[in-house]
Amino acid sequence: MLLNSVLKNYTYIALISFIGLLLYVFANVPNIPTADEWDLSYFVERFYENKLTMSDLMIPHNECRMPYPHIINLIILFITRWHSFTLISFNLVLLFVFYFTLREYTYESLKPKNINSFGAGFLFILLVIFSFKQYENIVLSFDLNYYLSVIAGLFSFISLKKISWKSVIISIVWAHISMYSYASGFAIWPFLILLVWLISDENYKAKMYYSTMIMLFFMLNIGLYFYEYHPLSSKTIEKSVNPMELVPYAFAFLSNNFTTSSNTAILLSILQLVSIGISIGLLLKNNKAKLLNMAPIFLYGFWAMAVGFMVAHGRASLGITQALSPRYCTLSFPFTIVSILSLVINIDNIGYLTSNKIIQKYISVPLYMFLVLFGMYQVKFISLANQRNSKLEDALACIKASNFESPVVKEMLYPNSELLRQKVELMKKYHLSMYR
Repeated sequence: MLLNSVLKNYTYIALISFIGLLLYVFANVPNIPTADEWDLSYFVERFYENKLTMSDLMIPHNECRMPYPHIINLIILFITRWHSFTLISFNLVLLFVFYFTLREYTYESLKPKNINSFGAGFLFILLVIFSFKQYENIVLSFDLNYYLSVIAGLFSFISLKKISWKSVIISIVWAHISMYSYASGFAIWPFLILLVWLISDENYKAKMYYSTMIMLFFMLNIGLYFYEYHPLSSKTIEKSVNPMELVPYAFAFLSNNFTTSSNTAILLSILQLVSIGISIGLLLKNNKAKLLNMAPIFLYGFWAMAVGFMVAHGRASLGITQALSPRYCTLSFPFTIVSILSLVINIDNIGYLTSNKIIQKYISVPLYMFLVLFGMYQVKFISLANQRNSKLEDALACIKASNFESPVVKEMLYPNSELLRQKVELMKKYHLSMYR
């Protein structure tokens, strides 16, 4: 699919854009851990003391158990001696594989007639996946947990395109990885059961077997997850069950890729749901086979909606503006991706059904406009990322001068100066990161 002759021009654009992003990270992101990445030092110390265990890797970070991101990060960390560019690059390469996997699956499922709108739609999706709106994640190696969860989530869904014992087992494995990368993976399992009933052509008894199998593994994962579970933040943030808080927060969360205004985000989420609904209706009317092929992708987007309500339950008490945090863009982009694909589907179906030459010629124009506008929207956040990198350079200079009380150090690196001093000493001792 990467070399697909029909989409080769769009592939070249994607490759050039990706290489440009890697060069940006290499040239601009200082080699120093930031924020939660410093927590990896605990595992490093335990490793060098020959005390690192699986129990250590299972320690909850906030509400989430994240052993798989920890394991991957630590492997890269020890190979490169904690080189931030390598850690970040691994995340970006993983996302690029995700992008082409999604494009191949969607192309084979839809067999679109309007190749240009399909190609433009996936350039739009490329911009969403690597959007600088989520600059906090793009330049933070620790946030592999977000990426691994949404990537494993996609693989879990598309593994069930054809239902069999093998595909169900593979899907369960990916769901497990997603769940143990970030808590958003909890919401995958009910959708997998729904997917079995939607697209399996086997009899009722077989569907019950598959569903029971998924449910049993879900319960097993829940039991393991909450065994000796002691989340650090569970008593410090009030959980919300108020629908008047949950619904606006979740809808704002779903469109945080597009705006910094909560009201605008809520409106955009409603419009995206309408577009998704229209696309499902068109496929149901014109080509049910394509709808069944795309069912895993649609449910992937609806999974993000469930994640939005999960996040709302845990964070809505902090205020709706918190839903627009840049780090949440990654968790909501499955919904954004599906909304863009709905535009592609609508353009492809409406253009095919109408005989009006003007409509056929210009029906893709709105998609190109959205693509250009979103590209222009990136400029603001590239500027913010540059400001952040400049502050990181200042913070790095302070660390090298042993000035741990500097405001820029507390803002950009770690709020507790004494703990930071200990972590930096650990890096000096083992020649890691800026001391490698």
